[in-house]
Amino acid sequence: MKGKIIAICLLCATALTGAFAQEGFRVGHRKVEIGLLNMNARFSSKFVKAGDLLSGGDALGGAMDDLLDMLVDGLGTGKLNTDLGVGLTPLYFSYARIDAENPWGFGLAVDVEASGAINSDVGLNVGASAFLALRASSFFGVPTTPEIGTFKVRASPSLFFPLIYSDPGSTKAKDLGGGNGIDYEMKIFTAIKDGGGLNWSPGLDLSLAVEHPLSETLGLSDVSPLLNFKVGLDFVNIPIVAGRLREYMEISGNTEKDEGGALDGNPRGTGEVKTRRPFRMHGRIEWSPFETVPVSFTPVFGLAVNPIYTEPTSPEGGLRTRYDFRNLLIGSFGLGYFDRAWRTDLGLAFNLKYFELDLGYSAALSGGGFGASLGFKFGW
Repeated sequence: MKGKIIAICLLCATALTGAFAQEGFRVGHRKVEIGLLNMNARFSSKFVKAGDLLSGGDALGGAMDDLLDMLVDGLGTGKLNTDLGVGLTPLYFSYARIDAENPWGFGLAVDVEASGAINSDVGLNVGASAFLALRASSFFGVPTTPEIGTFKVRASPSLFFPLIYSDPGSTKAKDLGGGNGIDYEMKIFTAIKDGGGLNWSPGLDLSLAVEHPLSETLGLSDVSPLLNFKVGLDFVNIPIVAGRLREYMEISGNTEKDEGGALDGNPRGTGEVKTRRPFRMHGRIEWSPFETVPVSFTPVFGLAVNPIYTEPTSPEGGLRTRYDFRNLLIGSFGLGYFDRAWRTDLGLAFNLKYFELDLGYSAALSGGGFGASLGFKFGW
């Protein structure tokens, strides 16, 4: 089935590229863009194999049962290292004038994101977080001297509301041995008050991206197209004001005796925890060595900080390749270490100006894991 879908996509891509291959044609950019149900999800584990979840059985419920069984088995072996993440932008709007002398634009979006991690290398550590965010964005050029040129800047402040937070240090577990399972205790902060209502305080962070055509400034691109490159620096979720949760539930049980209903009737308590969204800092060099072939190669290097892990800071880096056929068909391939796993990424975008479909798939190279993304864009 998977092979048939890929073959159909390639056939459609071939037909479209042939239909629009006349000299000089290029799909125009949208000034107004509306995005619906843009989403991504990832799962990786050094114990659970992705194939174990995708083979055998055709029901999601059965796959989830298999996953839970394997997680329990992993806790017993001390080898489990699993993380997952989900991101959803149900709606966004943007207006862009990239054809202006000094390009500019702005946008608004609603984001929902969640991440979780389970690690049993040393004891049991479970961390989780979920946020709802209202994001504004703008991009503009910052002219400097003629010798230096213009910097492209994108700034996106976000007001975020924490929904769930669990610190990995708040989990306790004891393996009883002899097939008797594992006793565990967890403390999960939640925005929902005991008896209904919400008890949260929003936080504030800022994402910032800066790009500059350094090879033009240095005059290198005039010497040879092989020396044509841009440099950029991306900051995602720079913390400004922490969000806060003030109520928690305590969950306890045994992996062999639990039979569902784990969240019913659990003890509640009050306290305060500060929450921040995961932070990233990446440097990049976008190299476009060919004048007639729209291909770019972008090495990326940086770090990520996420407090739900026992080691919050992790290095990140890799290489991404992008091919742009007349802004109609855009393909990308990446290889690198992101989200604490070595993985490959494959992306494909079909752009007809008034409608765009974005597809993505990733596969972990160590242990098991996979990811997928889907996006719909409309505009004029």
